[in-house]
Amino acid sequence: MDKARNRQQTCDQMRNGKDKDTYVKRVGRRIAEERKRQGLSQQQLAHRMDVSEHLISRWETGNQMPSRSSLQALEQALEVPAEHFLRNHLP
Repeated sequence: MDKARNRQQTCDQMRNGKDKDTYVKRVGRRIAEERKRQGLSQQQLAHRMDVSEHLISRWETGNQMPSRSSLQALEQALEVPAEHFLRNHLP
């Protein structure tokens, strides 16, 4: 429960803060890096998650922040905890 609460607090703080654009781009960059590390195309990841390739692109380019449910789907599709994408201590 604490992890989920911390994750949500981090999301809320960054969504509402002045660093929102930078944070969203970092999250997107981490999603793209992990997808590529696993040798997946955007199309393959989209298929695993049952979302559009366009949506994957929007996340990866920092044009849209994944929703809570999308982060959970990313966790399952890439077998990586959402904190991997959300942590804010790396550039």
